[in-house]
Amino acid sequence: MNGPTRQKSAALAVVAVGVSLTLGACTVPASSGTPSPSTNVLDRSTTSAAAIWEVALSPIAQPEVTDGVALVYAKTASGVTAHAVSVTDGKELWTQAVHPGIGAPGVSLAPAVTKTSTGESVAVYLQESAAPITSGGTSWWTAPVAVDLKSGKELYRGNPQLVESRPAACDDEKDMCFTSLNAQTRLTTQHRVNLSTGADSTGPDVNPITGNFRLVGNGLYSVVEDGKERLARVSAGNKLWEADVESLFGPGATTNLGWSFEYSKKLDLYIGSVGINPTTETDYVRLMEQTFTVDLTKHKTVGFRASTGEKLWTVEGSEKWCSSGVGKTETTLMDGNAFPVRCEYNQGTMAVPGGTYQNAEGKLVGYDPVSGEAKWQTTSTPIKAAADLLVPSPSRGDVVLTGGPDGMTMVDTLSGASRAATSDDVFLCSEAAKYPLPADAPFPVQPEGNLGTGGSMLFPCDRNAKAVPALTTGTLRDIPTADDGVAVLAQEGVLSGFKLP
Repeated sequence: MNGPTRQKSAALAVVAVGVSLTLGACTVPASSGTPSPSTNVLDRSTTSAAAIWEVALSPIAQPEVTDGVALVYAKTASGVTAHAVSVTDGKELWTQAVHPGIGAPGVSLAPAVTKTSTGESVAVYLQESAAPITSGGTSWWTAPVAVDLKSGKELYRGNPQLVESRPAACDDEKDMCFTSLNAQTRLTTQHRVNLSTGADSTGPDVNPITGNFRLVGNGLYSVVEDGKERLARVSAGNKLWEADVESLFGPGATTNLGWSFEYSKKLDLYIGSVGINPTTETDYVRLMEQTFTVDLTKHKTVGFRASTGEKLWTVEGSEKWCSSGVGKTETTLMDGNAFPVRCEYNQGTMAVPGGTYQNAEGKLVGYDPVSGEAKWQTTSTPIKAAADLLVPSPSRGDVVLTGGPDGMTMVDTLSGASRAATSDDVFLCSEAAKYPLPADAPFPVQPEGNLGTGGSMLFPCDRNAKAVPALTTGTLRDIPTADDGVAVLAQEGVLSGFKLP
């Protein structure tokens, strides 16, 4: 796969969530048996909650909230703008235009915040720049920009570049890292900008990987060189390991058809899935113009050591895509005791594109992330839509929602205890957000038109996932973006702040 092909197919990264995944051996069998009976009721206040402030915007993702500031991206008629808003009173502190960069459509555009070496919070993003004379005929040249989160004062502005992996915190959670693409060679360069000095460092001391590469997880890179794709782990400028992606995930495996990797620094662990080409087609653009059927029981989830690449476990008939939006703060992946969750399937197929399920049946499983061992599971149930198994709803990882024709059930991810939602319960449901891409895109227009992928908009919903007029106090605990005792929520057309009880 050469550079231009990689650039073109990067836009497909999120489209192929339903593509069958083939991970490795060292197999852990799917869990069996029935769940333990619920012994605890999941309490949830039904007292109505009103916003203490609102800002009329059209957000495309949930905000980043820290140091008393909420940073949110909102769409306009022609693009995207960053807004910094005071968590206390909703006052707008500053605003700037944002460009998605050359790796745009298939990678969700969401705000990014990092820290300087002295601890100040900084917003990092791309802005449109004029292409240099040596542009190679490629459009969408951008400049990486860093501004003080509170004041909006510009701290750094880079040269015009073709930026693939957008600016974000480096793997030590400081400074600004991003990758750029050489217009002539189509090879990738890793950058690290010291936000205290403005020094832009590149080369093997920053990232020793060569070829065409992009970030697919925390410190985890997909690398394409000489037509082969590898995964490589880089930490503090050192390449810890690399492995052929097919040796980890099986024949046909490729991140060009999607990826989902979760990283735990505490456990030195990655848990993830990548797409697999289910046909003999080698052009990924043509592949995604086809229709095919995915056998859900062929999905797999894998856990492997972050520092060595050693594969620890693989679970057949399961996948991680469904839980990629579930929080992990209260799980064993971070500082909590609750278990992360995966989806497991007993039978059924799913059509791609469209995501239509046929004769499908599955369940949620809470598992030990180090061993892959199931710790609890829900009762297997028919699946007609993805939300029948795991309802997309924010949390800190201690509670998830499973759906179905009779409404939602709350599941405690530590014990597996559950209860059916009542008519008085209010939750947060999500829907995907899109935004208008800039003109003259350097890749084919996507099937849905000239639109890029944002994050998700959230709205208060009842047990049947239907919108309701207002949040409740019980809903506030589900909002993952909070600071200074205020939870900040991006909804369709508005950014709101709610005082936590």
